[in-house]
Amino acid sequence: MDLFLVPNNVENAVFVSSSGDPCYEIITSKRSRGEGDLMTSELQRIIAAGDPEHDDGDEDEEEERFMVVAEVDWKSWSSPTIVRSPIMRAGGKTRSRDESGSMKAAEFLFKQKRFSRSRCFRDGGETYCWKHVANGFLLLHKLTKTEIARCTVALVTHGVFAGEKKLRLTIHASVYKVNVDMIVLSFIILEKKRRDAGGDGTRLAAHDEDPQGDGCAEGGE
Repeated sequence: MDLFLVPNNVENAVFVSSSGDPCYEIITSKRSRGEGDLMTSELQRIIAAGDPEHDDGDEDEEEERFMVVAEVDWKSWSSPTIVRSPIMRAGGKTRSRDESGSMKAAEFLFKQKRFSRSRCFRDGGETYCWKHVANGFLLLHKLTKTEIARCTVALVTHGVFAGEKKLRLTIHASVYKVNVDMIVLSFIILEKKRRDAGGDGTRLAAHDEDPQGDGCAEGGE
């Protein structure tokens, strides 16, 4: 499955399939508070009319529906990035600290080594790790190294965006039943942090460039 980010703005965009169907939407808002602005992003899954998940007997079957997957309060000088989502209630290291499904992004996407640039999450008892690669990210199963997903920016050769250069998130069919919402959410957090870090997320410094511990600014492999 290919998802294209339209427009190329990880804060406000729609993930669109190669056939032109909207699949996810990310909406970001800002509000003022005492110590500065708080920026919050909401990730919604778009459920098409006719999808079995759409039919609950209460909505117009001809209308799309939107299901909130997660909300992300982005890091400020006084607080770390916080993720709120029902999918945070999974076991292992992605378990939420409270019943609302709220936890620090650094706990959802954890590092296995202090200076590693990879970020990992757990789903269904398995561990998956996002790695930085040329021109994007690669998601692998930690033990088998099976490729689960890949993000690239390249010229599209098929579908409604053929001939255009787009950011594409490719999610592969796999024996590992990874929650697609989890893949999209984790990718958004990493890509936002990468862009905030200056484009490639590879700041090298002797001190901590990310004192709240939830960015992608550290060096190493």
